[in-house]
Amino acid sequence: MPDARTTRPQPDPAVVSDATAVPEVVPRTAVVTLCDGDFHFGAAALANSLARHGFRGTLWVGTRGDLPAWAGGAATEGRVRRLAVADGFDVRFFPLATGGLLSFQKARALLHVLDDLAGDADRLFFFDADIVVKNEWAVFEEWAAEGAAVCLDISDPYMLPGHPRRRFWARMLERQGLPVRPVTGYYNAGFLGLDRRDRALLEVWARLVDRLPEEGRPLHVRRFRTRASPLHFMDQDMFNAALMAVDVPLAPIGPDAMDALFPYNHYMAHAYWRQKPWTRDYVRDALRGFPPGKAHSEFWKYLDGPIRPFAAAEHRRRVRNLKLGKLIGRFYARPSVED
Repeated sequence: MPDARTTRPQPDPAVVSDATAVPEVVPRTAVVTLCDGDFHFGAAALANSLARHGFRGTLWVGTRGDLPAWAGGAATEGRVRRLAVADGFDVRFFPLATGGLLSFQKARALLHVLDDLAGDADRLFFFDADIVVKNEWAVFEEWAAEGAAVCLDISDPYMLPGHPRRRFWARMLERQGLPVRPVTGYYNAGFLGLDRRDRALLEVWARLVDRLPEEGRPLHVRRFRTRASPLHFMDQDMFNAALMAVDVPLAPIGPDAMDALFPYNHYMAHAYWRQKPWTRDYVRDALRGFPPGKAHSEFWKYLDGPIRPFAAAEHRRRVRNLKLGKLIGRFYARPSVED
């Protein structure tokens, strides 16, 4: 029997008129990051990388405390401060709840953006403030169109459905009356791309974080006991537990998407290892055997505009420090996954 897909009449491209063409639907997208303290340097780098790679829309930055000096020109719009960065792209700052660790506020902050700040958004992306994007924004939109865009973490990326920690999370879900589905892989909570229709993932993630004290896990520390604990990286572990509890299709990519393990990707660079780029002395670290890795090199490509959080002379000094650290690393380095 012939395949119906091959026998269906197809229009001749030469005679298809504009009236019959299907217009491309461009999603309205909101991008979110959170920062406090000196992480505003990371938010600036993320914003610059988005602007340079064609994102147009709003980067929502959840903050605590005063805005950084580079945002001094932001206009006040109610409880939101708006800073124009490039044509069609702005940064909008919104206040976060004070107290507690920022990592435990991710899910609630994302729901706040979807429900209260960017009500017309069809899709939402979250990036930690130590990430920069490395490719055209259209690549990220295409990724999220396939399902929830997630990245495997460098820690146990191939976690199997029967892993003891995953079984512990399954019992947590069952105690809360939530369903459990088999999931393979352990995912980094520093990045997520999600369509509005799949917001249930955020709701469950927030609920699980809120219930951590009932599991005997305090919310004033980010890491609990050793990595063998089923709730060590508590916010990230609850993100992975939430992925087991919702019927949301996943579009996973390996750790290489964050410049981890195989740092030659075309998605993003995540400077998660050791100190953050804006605090490191690369020469000192290189002399100790820890030269800068590729993610740190990528980060400094995006701090010279359009947002400039450092004065020009200070920026040049820090880039020279990075380059010298890389040079030292050619001759002396300790074995390491990524520094």
